[in-house]
Amino acid sequence: MKKFCITIPVYTKELSIIDKIGLQKIYEITGNKKYDVYFICPKNLDLTNYKNIYYNTLECRFDDKWFVSLYSYTQLCMQYEFYDRFSEYEYMFMYQLDSYIWEDRIEEICNLGYDYIGGPIFSKLANWNLVDNNGDYCPKVGNGGCGWRKISTFKDICNPNGEFRKFYNITDDYLKGISFEDKYFSNDIEHIYDLNKPSWEEALLYVWDASVPEIWNYFGSDKIHPICAHGIYRYFNYWYGKIPEYTNLEVAEYSFNKVKNMLNAYENTENESKQM
Repeated sequence: MKKFCITIPVYTKELSIIDKIGLQKIYEITGNKKYDVYFICPKNLDLTNYKNIYYNTLECRFDDKWFVSLYSYTQLCMQYEFYDRFSEYEYMFMYQLDSYIWEDRIEEICNLGYDYIGGPIFSKLANWNLVDNNGDYCPKVGNGGCGWRKISTFKDICNPNGEFRKFYNITDDYLKGISFEDKYFSNDIEHIYDLNKPSWEEALLYVWDASVPEIWNYFGSDKIHPICAHGIYRYFNYWYGKIPEYTNLEVAEYSFNKVKNMLNAYENTENESKQM
């Protein structure tokens, strides 16, 4: 069995300026390695623009219906088939293109043996249960946009004929009501399936998501960064000067507009899941 693969979800023919930064960076870091790198994409998507940047990649195509919206992509990430396609690997390093990677320590982190590592969630507005066993506020691991997943564990959780879903009667209809797959895995079922995750403090050494100001306040410095980060279009003023490509007005304008659009997408996803 191979230790890991890299998966890059894509769904549009054209790349945004943030997509290009994310893709060019992971190519710079991993492109000369003998890694299996997959574009996860719709069956009918033309990948020419992506392969012009990261040419030596593989493809894992799914039905177009899974890429219609943020909600449909969430549903794809809860399908047994999604993980079964990668059964020859122990781990998947998921890298959505609004991410940025500074160094290649992907296999090193796989070797820690965790089931799941994602950027810690800090915001109480995200509807995660951000309290510990004592009832105190506690960030939680974590966001699914960039991070590590143990394939066998996620197959176990997602298998409709497996013991976990059968014992707890987790039906397809129930899953259709889930808005965000990372919240489902790390928050919604934590009381019945204990994913082996690092503490949120340890996870911050590997990957960040949002809440960059809170993270820098925690570390007491704005000079530290993790191995990788997701959602780099957020907090442009904080990333300016720390991500070299974040130096022009076009990136700033795209980032501010993306934040507004993403808030609308989150609201639409919540509404879509409630209608199912």
